[in-house]
Amino acid sequence: MTDDLVKQLRSKIIYHPDAAIWMLEAADRIEELEERLKAATDDAKEAEAYAEELEAELHLMKTSGIIEGAVRNPNVMEYMKHWEGRAETAEAKLAKAVEFTKGVIRHAGNSGDDYLAEQARTTIAELKGEQP
Repeated sequence: MTDDLVKQLRSKIIYHPDAAIWMLEAADRIEELEERLKAATDDAKEAEAYAEELEAELHLMKTSGIIEGAVRNPNVMEYMKHWEGRAETAEAKLAKAVEFTKGVIRHAGNSGDDYLAEQARTTIAELKGEQP
């Protein structure tokens, strides 16, 4: 519809000089407004797509667990790796201490030192988090 109007404004032969100028200016203004409308429509579509991305991200954040959220954040991942490494080191030291204490139990049992063997058994239970 506006294309027809622009064509009509540009093609009419007007004998009044001011009217011809006004018609050409009106045609130019219509084209300018159509361009601005197209740009605004494109911007609106882009904003709508971005809003959908944000809504999806919000949904993910609301429904994710701690681990899923952490995986998406490099700082949290580094923090988790640090503490996981510390835990693995502590577990290795605990396993070494348990093996050593089992050796103490064998040695104490062979030498007849029941008190030392019982203390070693109690220590192993405590290290494993069990009731002595």
